[in-house]
Amino acid sequence: MAESQNTNAVGPSRMSSARDSSIAGARSTLGGIFRGDVVLAAGIVAILIFMLIPIPTWLLDMGLSISILLSVFILMLVLSIQKPLEFSTFPTVLLITTSLRLGLNVASTRLILGEGHEGKQAAGAVIEAFGGLIIQGSYVVGGIVFAIARQLQLPIRYIGVGEQVDDLRSFDARTFVDALFDESPDK
Repeated sequence: MAESQNTNAVGPSRMSSARDSSIAGARSTLGGIFRGDVVLAAGIVAILIFMLIPIPTWLLDMGLSISILLSVFILMLVLSIQKPLEFSTFPTVLLITTSLRLGLNVASTRLILGEGHEGKQAAGAVIEAFGGLIIQGSYVVGGIVFAIARQLQLPIRYIGVGEQVDDLRSFDARTFVDALFDESPDK
C-alpha cells in the first residue's frame, strides 16, 4: 500500500521533470526567434526603417554609436586574423555594415535638412560632436573648400552668412572680397 501512495503523489522528481520540459519549450521558442537568420532579417528591416521613416535624434545617436563600434570591432577582428578563411563571412558583414551606414546617412541627412533650422543640437549629439571635432571653429576648412572648388572649377552659387537657412545669399566673389577688406564700420 505504501508503494501505491508513492506513485500517486507528486514527488520532487516529477516536479523537476515538468519544470525542465517547460524550460526546454521556452528555450526552443526563444531559440527560434534568436536564430541568426531571424536576427539578420530584423536588422535589415531596421536599416530600411532608418531610410524610410524619420527617426528621433536619440535613436540616430544610438545607431551612429553602434555603427562606429561595429566598424572598430570589424577593423580589430580583421587585423587579428591569421588566415583569410578565419573570417570567411567578411563580404556579408561588410555589405550589412555598409547598408547600416547608408541608412544612417539617409536618416541623418533627413534630420539635418528637416530640423537643422532649430540649431546645432537638432541633428543629434554624435553629429554635433563630430562637427566640433572636425571644424573646431577654424575658417581654414572654408578656405580649403574654396580652394578645391576653384581647382575643380566648380561654381559656388550661395554662401552662408549665418547659421540659419535664411542666411544663404547669392555668392559674388568680387563683393565677398571687397567685404573682407572693407575698413568702414558696419553699414
